[in-house]
Amino acid sequence: MQIILRTAKRVADFLEANRYRRYVILRGGTRAGKTYNTLIYLLKLALQEGKDVGIVGAHLVRLRETALRDFEEIVKDLPLIDYNRSLLVFTFPSGGRIKFFGADKGIKLRGAKRDILFINEANAIDFEVFSELDVRTTTQVILDFNPTGRFWITSSWSPIRTQNGLRRGFSPIGTILSFRLNMCER
Repeated sequence: MQIILRTAKRVADFLEANRYRRYVILRGGTRAGKTYNTLIYLLKLALQEGKDVGIVGAHLVRLRETALRDFEEIVKDLPLIDYNRSLLVFTFPSGGRIKFFGADKGIKLRGAKRDILFINEANAIDFEVFSELDVRTTTQVILDFNPTGRFWITSSWSPIRTQNGLRRGFSPIGTILSFRLNMCER
């Protein structure tokens, strides 16, 4: 059976081109398609490659209203998906799974490891929360945010500019390493 998932070409190409980078940051306005297209990309990885994916937002209630609702719409017609509504876990025949959880439940941050983490609306979580999630993620962390103000990504990561001067993404300026080193010294 062939499943066709359509994403906005620009977002899909960007995610695919950066699939081996540890951090991928998507910055854009409201309803720009960042979250929706990332969900399709993550579904593809869980279905085809058996990846274990965590999708987190600052508050579970808000995540249910946004990303989870979009994801349920995306997968509604796909066969052979086991969806545990109480745990918010989608399991696929490939062995892959996608779990939704809120950063407001501190104990869940110290939970099991995952291959890929998607932090939806990263500007709504603290750097310390990000760090807790990051250390339990083995392959990649994808973050999205709306440029509504400065926060730990925009203050600690520098923009990468292309030849024509356009912003392509963000590059860490030692933020995560220095944070971890400071924590170890305490």
